[in-house]
Amino acid sequence: AIMNLLESRKERNHVNIFFSIIVEWDHAPTKDEVVSTVNEIRAKSKNLKYEIIFIGPRPCMFEQLPPEIILWIDTDAQGITDSITNAINQTEGEFIVLLKSGTALPDSWLKWMHYYFKWHPDAGAVKAI
Repeated sequence: AIMNLLESRKERNHVNIFFSIIVEWDHAPTKDEVVSTVNEIRAKSKNLKYEIIFIGPRPCMFEQLPPEIILWIDTDAQGITDSITNAINQTEGEFIVLLKSGTALPDSWLKWMHYYFKWHPDAGAVKAI
């Protein structure tokens, strides 16, 4: 009976959702800022599947971005509203997360945001604070 409870708990805690994370930059970040942001997302989103889209002024120093970043939309070419709309239209995730650069993330933050929508299916948007 105890093993059955443990197994059912494992199944409950497993989230098999693909997330699209859109990170907004209000300045052209340095390479260290980009790497730090990706590392923060990676460390706090273990065992979850996600893609990252950056929007904001794109620095010209990058030859290769971390593999999680599938796209960088330069806001110099279009306004922020059009950039966000463009990013949303190119996502493939089941859930879209808008994230301001430099935000400190708690462990398993995506899992908990997913659970919020699962517990409150009538919610259209959630703001993490």
